[in-house]
Amino acid sequence: MEGIKVKKNCLPVSILLLVLVIAGYFVWTKYYSTVEPLYIVPVFFVFLIASLVFLVMWIKQNTSARVFTYGTNTVVMVFTLICILALINYISSKHSYRKDFTLNKTFSLSDQTEKIMKGLNQNIMILAFYQDGDTGAREQFRDLMEEYMYLSSKINYKIIDPVKNPNKALEYGVKQLNTVILEVSPDKREKLNEKISEQSLTNAILKLTKSGSNKAVYFLKGHTKGNSDDFSSVKDALKKETYEVKDLMLLQEALVPPDCNILIIPGPDTELEKLELEAINKYLKGGGKIMVMVDPMKPGLTEFLSRWNVKVENDLVLDVSGIGQQLFGTDTSMPLSVDYPDNEITKDMKGMATIYPLARSVSVISNESPQQGSSADVIINSLPQSWSYRGKLDNKTNMKPDPSRDVKGPVSMGVAVKIPLEEEKKDATPPDQEKKPVKEARIVVVGNSSFASNKYLSFQGNSDMFLNMINWLGQQEDLISIRPKNPEMHQLDLTGKQSILIALATLVVFPLLVIITGISVKVHGR
Repeated sequence: MEGIKVKKNCLPVSILLLVLVIAGYFVWTKYYSTVEPLYIVPVFFVFLIASLVFLVMWIKQNTSARVFTYGTNTVVMVFTLICILALINYISSKHSYRKDFTLNKTFSLSDQTEKIMKGLNQNIMILAFYQDGDTGAREQFRDLMEEYMYLSSKINYKIIDPVKNPNKALEYGVKQLNTVILEVSPDKREKLNEKISEQSLTNAILKLTKSGSNKAVYFLKGHTKGNSDDFSSVKDALKKETYEVKDLMLLQEALVPPDCNILIIPGPDTELEKLELEAINKYLKGGGKIMVMVDPMKPGLTEFLSRWNVKVENDLVLDVSGIGQQLFGTDTSMPLSVDYPDNEITKDMKGMATIYPLARSVSVISNESPQQGSSADVIINSLPQSWSYRGKLDNKTNMKPDPSRDVKGPVSMGVAVKIPLEEEKKDATPPDQEKKPVKEARIVVVGNSSFASNKYLSFQGNSDMFLNMINWLGQQEDLISIRPKNPEMHQLDLTGKQSILIALATLVVFPLLVIITGISVKVHGR
């Protein structure tokens, strides 16, 4: 009787053991994923072997010898297949490969986010206060967090319903729904009330983990006749990258403030006074960093910049390639740049277009005996099918390049200069240590200011180009990258004729074809 009882129970026991393995796997991966596989996998393996043994015993007792042999082979093959699949699954979980084929990398995080995530050295807990009923926002946030956690084990998150957990919301000062709190420690938090996106989240992480005080960027005022808010968008972008943005009236101060890390001269319409130039020169000699944007037919600071190895031409860069006109609806006076020389500023800009409406050329003045550690590089070139127009600039229409006078492209429109500075000679200093580089001046000159204006900042790579220049000037090369972009919206624009054709095809032609086919089948069926 005992033998019969064992025979009857072999199959249920085998199934039960298999169910336990499957259930255990899901419980482990969902709730106890931190437990090392070394302690879990052997248990699963033992249970699987036991399940296989009981299944073989049941087959042997309930079938003939021939059927038992075939059945055993089948079971072994199935078990082997399961083991192989489990092994592949385990290996893929440890060494996965992902590729985003969307045009704008919609399902991938940006280079900037990836760089920041890989550089994290402290844990960050992200708390999202969403109601349980708001499934769309919760799922969108969860998907975004999974991407961040894929890049860094320092990131973790938790979604909390503030209605069901009012004490938790009160503890974190949450007063409205869809609030996200980033926390490194109880006294170091960042709160986001805006719609959560990769850009807002990455900027908050950058602000939270950045050590030291924010660098100050000053915009020189008093020399622009246009709208003073033309650069409001780029100022907002600087603030998001943790810079402190201020304005400077140098004519009043006659001195660049001591806290100025970067000074920006944004396309002056009038000449700078001698007092201002002296203050800027003194600032540079003390290790200052400046960005100068100069436009055609306007003051170019030619003499001042020549002292710092930068040459500004009195010309207009014309792009006759036709690429800008075909793709973006621009004209010849709005040169594009798509291929950048190798430089720290442009190293991540490959394949990204930038545009410079009304630009003049700037180049590097070669130095026969350059100082050790110095560099002067071109960072922006126009397309090869462009010209440096050096004729009269009073009439921008009907300008045609003249090979006898103008210079064929590519034309340099931006340069970056780095010059180490030396301490003044001290009497007590030994001769071999009289001059020791301790600081360096950095200068970026662009032959156009419109590329950073509100109107053109959102054009493909313009924002990244400007911010990368600023990060290089601020000696924050680790922040040079391509930043998150808003998802690209695509729409199909049809002409009236195309719309009519599509309507006829869908409403008349296709239904008629179905009717004709049905009639034909019926007739031939007879």
